[in-house]
Amino acid sequence: MTISYQLRLNNIKYPDSNTYESHANSILFLVDAVGQLDPTCIFQLATAKGVALAITALVDARLDLSFVAVAILSGRVRTTVGQVQMYEQDDICGKDQHCSNTVVVAGFLTGGGKNFFTAKRCWSCDNIINYEIVLASR
Repeated sequence: MTISYQLRLNNIKYPDSNTYESHANSILFLVDAVGQLDPTCIFQLATAKGVALAITALVDARLDLSFVAVAILSGRVRTTVGQVQMYEQDDICGKDQHCSNTVVVAGFLTGGGKNFFTAKRCWSCDNIINYEIVLASR
């Protein structure tokens, strides 16, 4: 069973597909000193099980991931795992509220999520309903 089959082909966008360009332009999450990087593919997964399968497949492939960034997106939250550490957190901090872009979402929220609007909207960690932790280990 191939990775594409397990993740369902309609959940993976490749550069030659019709939807790849619109997805790549809408997420704009891979930027480094030389400019925009184009993802090899985009996984659009809706469940923790799907994310776990994708991460496990990447680990099992034993690729050289030193120059690879994996972005995990949920709605407008953009967490980047890997060499590039940047994100947008409008949905986590509150409307149009931006915190330091050098702290990833997991560190920001587990650290309490104190920000400029804490007095008005509480700490960001107070607004969390549920966590799902996805591991690549078996």
